[in-house]
Amino acid sequence: MTQKLVKRVAADIESYFERMGVELGFNIMFSNEMQMKMQLLHFLNKEGMEHNYCLLPEYRVPTDRLKGDYPWHNRYGVPQDMYIDLVAYDDENKYVPIEIKYRTRSVESIDMLVFGQPEKSINLLCDQGAQNLGMYGFWKDVRRIELIHETFHNVENGIVLFLTNDPVYCTRKEGAVDKNVNYYAFRMTEGRKVDGDEMKWKREDSDMAAKYPGFKLDGKYTVKWTDVEAHSTPRSRRDFSYCMLIV
Repeated sequence: MTQKLVKRVAADIESYFERMGVELGFNIMFSNEMQMKMQLLHFLNKEGMEHNYCLLPEYRVPTDRLKGDYPWHNRYGVPQDMYIDLVAYDDENKYVPIEIKYRTRSVESIDMLVFGQPEKSINLLCDQGAQNLGMYGFWKDVRRIELIHETFHNVENGIVLFLTNDPVYCTRKEGAVDKNVNYYAFRMTEGRKVDGDEMKWKREDSDMAAKYPGFKLDGKYTVKWTDVEAHSTPRSRRDFSYCMLIV
């Protein structure tokens, strides 16, 4: 029996992070999220030829067709458009939506090539901050893929991928976050288990709760972070990690 599509794609994503440093020669310190998505798309396209799947980027999903509650609306009360970063599909008409997040903290200036020319003291990464919104966005992606899976019978599973060098996301263990912080329900601590959890802000009268609505997850998930070495950078900067959930 052919291995499920989601397992093939997830294994290739893991392979990407394992191979990119030495074998592939990529630098994991992407300057922005789009660069990361394009690099991963390029890699998965090549692997997909061997593992029998193809990819589509920026896949539009009609939100008015979704089953279940879709709480994200614009200021006119109309459901927000949904675009999935990547969608893998195979010749058995199975689909796997993939959502990707890349959140960074700044690092000291580095020397690098710009259009093939060596340049010194380049500030490649910025401090994105707003970690509470980064966490919210991660779980929002999980919920969106749950809704897609529930609505479209050819969607086998989905993948949510989060890459970061910000320790606020990836170095704290479960139990290390103050239960009184407003974003507590959205934490991404190592070992956190989710089982049909209500995802909402601690202070329901806060501006965050008004702008970013809560939601309920259907599935069971465990947060696990995997370290990745940043290729061709000092050891002090080899502090990237990724979390990948199969939805």
